[in-house]
Amino acid sequence: MQALLLLTTVAWCASLNGNSSERVLAMATLPMSACRATATHSLPVARPAKPGVHGPGAGRWLRPFALHGADQQIVNLRRYQQWVNVVVFFHHGVTCGDCRETLRLLARNAPRCREEDTLVIDVGPDEPSTSNRFLGEIERLIPLLSDPRGTAARAHGLSAPSLLVADRFGDVWGIWEGGKRHELPKPVEILAGLEAIRTRCPDCGMPDWPPLIADVLME
Repeated sequence: MQALLLLTTVAWCASLNGNSSERVLAMATLPMSACRATATHSLPVARPAKPGVHGPGAGRWLRPFALHGADQQIVNLRRYQQWVNVVVFFHHGVTCGDCRETLRLLARNAPRCREEDTLVIDVGPDEPSTSNRFLGEIERLIPLLSDPRGTAARAHGLSAPSLLVADRFGDVWGIWEGGKRHELPKPVEILAGLEAIRTRCPDCGMPDWPPLIADVLME
């Protein structure tokens, strides 16, 4: 059957004129499996970062921690429970170029997060004195906490760079691990998730983390 189909295709191609017929004829001489592979092949499409945890029913809970900030004051996450949602960015330190860029983006969008009753917190290995020098670059819009041993990240089974979003009750809604390429969500994706948390209705069911937006960048 395959041989008959191949001969029929070659005969049809031979009746065509021009360069297009030559291309089709060359295509027809391929084995059928190769034709199928060629027909279904598509160029790779860039995909947005996807959370490793999706929605509040995943069974993951925020583990509160207390760490020194850049101003030497202790920030205790338990103080914010029942009051605000949290976005926690575990980073390599302010000397990492990719992490610095993520810190700047988060700081720039921290006021928008506050409108969604959300506090952005950044945790890295830097000593408070090092973090304090970087605070000026981000206009002191977000706290930079010092965790040289990475205890807070490990408590959640994470390593830098990673990002966690939890609601005010400690339910984890999204976890992203950026890996070597620092593939973390854009602020617009985070804000879309925070809006879903704000508008959830227990009587209507809990919404999943919303579809991630790949083509929109927030300045």
